[in-house]
Amino acid sequence: MIPEEKVIFFKDLYRDFYNSLPKDYNQQEICPFFMQIGKDYGLKTPKCLFVGKATNGWVGETNNVEELFDKKNQGRIINRDDEIKWVEKHSGSKDKYNTNKSAFWRVIKSVSVDLFGVKEWYKYISWTNIYKFAFGIENPDGYLQRLQRNFSCKMLDEEIKYLEPDIIIFLTSNWEWFYNKHLNIEKEEGKFYDWDGYKTYFQKYEKTLLIHSMHPERKKEENHINVLKKIIKQNI
Repeated sequence: MIPEEKVIFFKDLYRDFYNSLPKDYNQQEICPFFMQIGKDYGLKTPKCLFVGKATNGWVGETNNVEELFDKKNQGRIINRDDEIKWVEKHSGSKDKYNTNKSAFWRVIKSVSVDLFGVKEWYKYISWTNIYKFAFGIENPDGYLQRLQRNFSCKMLDEEIKYLEPDIIIFLTSNWEWFYNKHLNIEKEEGKFYDWDGYKTYFQKYEKTLLIHSMHPERKKEENHINVLKKIIKQNI
């Protein structure tokens, strides 16, 4: 549970972003996302943060910042009751988003179960996206990406500062390139594994293991998962 003073801090960052948008930009077309934290994150180590590209729609039906961060609002984006747990709850669901059909969540689940050795893997991880704002049915276009890159860097900095992860796994197919530039880091020569024509890079940034990999959609999952597990076991 993110404490109230941090909720206010993050709310101010979101308000600043909305205020930075061009006056003619239709804010109602975009859907805001906020990081999710498993209920027992940090009680098992290593602490792991998974990073995706963006969500195609999310829980909120408003772009009113006060409502988005209001703990009494069912459509709030912060401190939700079922953070990460909803992934397991909706596995096999027929009437809602079926997470069993998501390569992204299948890979995360497999890596997490191996990492923590428990069925309730969702309790111990955290998840965010490179881009916090997307359209309701698709990823942000180039213009919306450019509008939020500075905000994305600031938010990811703050998320990492708050979560203090030991491992950050980018399943983003290099969408994180601008954040690497922000950190002034480059992928280290020789620090990668090939699998099915793709490369997964890894390196230490300060005390954190950074893994830069592909978005799992339409890729062979077993080899991808094995590479991620191998990197973690060799470096943690």
